[in-house]
This record gives sequence, C-alpha cells and structure tokens, in this order.
Amino acid sequence: MFEPIRLSLRGYQRIPFNRIELLDSCYRPYQYVLTVFETNGRVLDFLIEDDDNIIEIVDKVMKESYVWKIVITDYKRQQYYERKLR
Repeated sequence: MFEPIRLSLRGYQRIPFNRIELLDSCYRPYQYVLTVFETNGRVLDFLIEDDDNIIEIVDKVMKESYVWKIVITDYKRQQYYERKLR
C-alpha cells in the first residue's frame, strides 16, 4: 500500500502514463514490472507478483555494480518510477 510513497522518498522520479499506456494497463494481470538497465547495454524485465515485496527486490538489485538505471512500472497506479544509479 505504501510502496509509491516509499519509492518517492528514495529518490525515484514519478512519470505518469500516456493515453495508450493507460488503455493497455487495464488488461495487465500483474501490478509491477521491474526493468533493469545494465552498463553493458542489456535490459532485463521482471514481473513482480502482488504478494512480493517490491522494496526488498529493488534494494537487492541496486547493490549490483553493473546496474545503472532502474524503472518500476506500476500498472495499478498508471505511472513509472525511475532512478539512475550511476
């Protein structure tokens, strides 16, 4: 419930969806998608279930040395949370 507030306090920039993304978000069976951008150019997407703790998962990913940007897509609240680490 408090994940959006906790993410904004940790320095994540909130970006709202555009209209096409709003329509698409109605058909998603999951709430969060974690997108990890690595320094070698790879982009990884992970589906996060509703009962998983998104804050713990993000904290573990942020500790990796090759991660330079994290984007969390929240389909329930129709917005992105973005943070550049390097």
